[in-house]
Amino acid sequence: MAKSDTTMFGMDFTKYMPDFGSNFALPGINAEAIMDVQKKNLEAFGKASKLAADGIEELFKRQGEMFKASVEEFDTAVKTTTEKGLPDFNPEKQAEVAKAGFENAVANSRELVDMATTSGKKVYDVISKRAAESVTDLKTVAPTAKA
Repeated sequence: MAKSDTTMFGMDFTKYMPDFGSNFALPGINAEAIMDVQKKNLEAFGKASKLAADGIEELFKRQGEMFKASVEEFDTAVKTTTEKGLPDFNPEKQAEVAKAGFENAVANSRELVDMATTSGKKVYDVISKRAAESVTDLKTVAPTAKA
């Protein structure tokens, strides 16, 4: 049986990296700094994920409040208009009610979009700040590398 070649491309890289085992080290690379950078990255992504989740929760909560208010307004309007039986046909009044409902829906939509935008900006700021810091961190990982 032929002996299998355990080298890559016919080269034995272990002779260039004698510590490639339990004590991994590459010349010019600070492994501890790499771990620190990755820890900072994970912390930033954790913070960004929490901000995103909190933003979604806040958005859904506000959307539920808006829905509840709309149902209550509709219920009140129906009770008010039908107290004395069926209302008379009044296109002007119906147009006013429809316009008010539309304006309320637009205002609610605008508020939800603003909330989502604010939440997204908070997440973006965390990730953007970390990305900028990462450029500086690269210098500690490989001091000879040019960032």
